[in-house]
Amino acid sequence: MESKGEYVDDSELIDYIGESRVIGKTIEEYGSQRSAQLTCAKRLSEYIESEIAETKGLNVKFLISKKPVNSTVTDRAIPV
Repeated sequence: MESKGEYVDDSELIDYIGESRVIGKTIEEYGSQRSAQLTCAKRLSEYIESEIAETKGLNVKFLISKKPVNSTVTDRAIPV
């Protein structure tokens, strides 16, 4: 990626290596379920302090971090 992708724009790179999922219900409707997209939606909602948690059909874009190595995929999800 360092040499062959040097002319790729950051946003384009995120599109290549990131994931995108749609949450059909509101975050509250999922209850205690855990998934990468729900974790990212919750984190974004806390960060930007909006009514994002009440939105249905939310498109969540995220990356899965390699570290910390012993953490679950859900814990390593990073919202984009």
